[in-house]
Amino acid sequence: VVINNAISGVTTTGVNTVALVGAASEGKSTKAGSYSDLKAVGKDFGEDSELYAMATKYFAQDSQPGEFVCIPCSGGLSGAKAAIEGAIDAGLDFYHICIANGDGALDDTALKSLQDLAAGNFRFVHVQVPKSKLSASQAKTLMESLKSYGCDRVAVYMHKEGLEVSDGEASGEFLNVAAAAYCCSIDSARGTFAHKKLKGVTGDSYDKTDFDEYKKCGVNM
Repeated sequence: VVINNAISGVTTTGVNTVALVGAASEGKSTKAGSYSDLKAVGKDFGEDSELYAMATKYFAQDSQPGEFVCIPCSGGLSGAKAAIEGAIDAGLDFYHICIANGDGALDDTALKSLQDLAAGNFRFVHVQVPKSKLSASQAKTLMESLKSYGCDRVAVYMHKEGLEVSDGEASGEFLNVAAAAYCCSIDSARGTFAHKKLKGVTGDSYDKTDFDEYKKCGVNM
């Protein structure tokens, strides 16, 4: 696993806190809140929800902060900014923001908007895209656009498809959630996100040329 754009040397309180941004099941809560156990997440947002799958990955790590924030949001990146702003206005404490991006599309305009939000509110955003949705050439174009904009508070992760539902229970490989949960438990302000042993995250296979291109342009894998 290669994690770029890690924050180091930050001493502000609250830096080792995490928010999960994803879809809730139909008819479930639309209100963001703080959680400390998986059962409560399932009750409020549905055990077949994206948020439940993300929380499952959060608790799968060897260690993680005892409390985290869940922010229900449908539509991936398109509705993420407003949902996050609502959670900030509600006074919820979180620094690392992990977005499921369920529709798989990466829009550089939306990512730049999230950069503005993060920079203006002292936050850091981790967005995951399915491997099948971002070619090496697309990644190069996207990351060059973000770099030229000055995006230093948005990290892009590429991994397997995020969500699966079996027998009414959701699961998935959320690399961004696993990395944030584990690294915050050991103090993300004092180290790097790179080369951490994450649980429940299987390796991807890449052509060497593509892998080198992804790595060069700054995509986390």
